[in-house]
Amino acid sequence: MDPETRELLARIRAESKIIDAVLNDIEREQRRQNELIAEIIRRQGVNTAIRDITPKNIIGDLSE
Repeated sequence: MDPETRELLARIRAESKIIDAVLNDIEREQRRQNELIAEIIRRQGVNTAIRDITPKNIIGDLSE
């Protein structure tokens, strides 16, 4: 295998590791948010929780 191809493969592997790490972080954050939502539902009951849980409440007001 020529050096240029070897270098490209090494860069692809490195970038793949970065992508995997970011995806793992996203999955971890989704699990954390799901746990928080489940806790809200346990505390408030389903009907109240469904009314109160909105994307804005979860991620915050982006205009701030």
